[in-house]
Amino acid sequence: MNPLAKKLNDDLDPIVLEMLSERGKNAYYPSGGILAQSAEARGVPLNATIGIATDGNGTPLVLDSVSSSTPGLQKNAYSYAPSAGDDKLRGLWGRMIYEKNPSINPQTKISNPVVTAGLTQALDAAGYLFLDKGETVIIPDLFWDNYNLIFSKWSESDSPLSTFPLFDDDEFNIPGFSDQLNSPGDKKLVLFNAPNNPTGYTPSNKKIYEIVGVINEAANDGKKIVFIADDAYFGYFYSDDASKESIFSKLCVLDENVLAIKCDAATKEDFIWGGRIGFTTYGRKGMTDKSFNALEQKTAGYVRGNTSNSSNIAQNILLKAYASPSYSEEKAKAFGILKGRYDTVRDILDSHAEYNECFESLPFNSGYFMCLKLKNGLDANEVRQSLIKNYGVGVIENNGFLRINYTSVDKESLPVVFDSLYSACKSKIAA
Repeated sequence: MNPLAKKLNDDLDPIVLEMLSERGKNAYYPSGGILAQSAEARGVPLNATIGIATDGNGTPLVLDSVSSSTPGLQKNAYSYAPSAGDDKLRGLWGRMIYEKNPSINPQTKISNPVVTAGLTQALDAAGYLFLDKGETVIIPDLFWDNYNLIFSKWSESDSPLSTFPLFDDDEFNIPGFSDQLNSPGDKKLVLFNAPNNPTGYTPSNKKIYEIVGVINEAANDGKKIVFIADDAYFGYFYSDDASKESIFSKLCVLDENVLAIKCDAATKEDFIWGGRIGFTTYGRKGMTDKSFNALEQKTAGYVRGNTSNSSNIAQNILLKAYASPSYSEEKAKAFGILKGRYDTVRDILDSHAEYNECFESLPFNSGYFMCLKLKNGLDANEVRQSLIKNYGVGVIENNGFLRINYTSVDKESLPVVFDSLYSACKSKIAA
């Protein structure tokens, strides 16, 4: 084992060390070599260590045709970012986690967020560091299909996900989750996505506390639980029955046998999808700064060996946006647009009882999506293809349901989407 990895392992609490995969135990961030030598030379008048071309005065050599496309950014934004991310952005995102989740006590310690190349890489880092060969991830049966690709390479299994039905009487399936969590095995990895993709469902506060209660009981019984909160669509909660905070806020102080990992991103929270900026943040009861730092270093080491670093340009754009006096107002306006589309879909479904002949919605209250369950033996993929061919409407077939991203359609056109769907279903039934 590399001495740097061993040092980080020594800095970790023994329970957290036990949770790591073999890859995680061997992970480290290189403190020697090119990175260390470049750091030692930082600030010297003639620096020939850095891996960029400069204008001769230490400023990155940038084409005017490139820099002109991002006015207001200094040319240093075109250089590389640290593997763990821009320090200012990391600190700011960490403070924003507290602001967005006010039930987290300000005295509660969480790690400094590590910047990743989108939320996908944040999830991938969790798989790399905590999922061993043959292990599976506990998850509801309605999920983003990219999870299979992300976790299969770490579990080296064709079925890396251990599923249970998401819904029990139109609410989160507590018994199904409990059965999975309390199945044989001392170590459990859980992936929880709210708002959920594809359904657009977020459990109520009551259900969140029930989920936390199940986790607490299992942890008290000796289960070592790595809980990954996929908060991709965090903040877009449209109804009173959706919990407004991340479950991370409850788990980061729950029990020493529970390690909470918050995977989130500016990608959707701040409408910068192509910027590909995500974050990995750790929380655990009784965790020391030294242990948090060890996990940050291991995560940064994963990033270094995977993509080297995330876009410095995108990170600087975010810093500029967060400093803007109109940022909060712009976010509120964007939220209002999405909420208006959500309300329109609710009105459409409530005012068209005839739609119940052909389909009904799964519970939805947040995020970007909602799902429809088809009736009368209708095949979701056949209906999807008919919508494209005959009505000019595109939707996604997912696990036998139809997923509709109503946030991508202006509210004046949403009635057309559902009328077209109803007509396509009726045509299939008549045929």
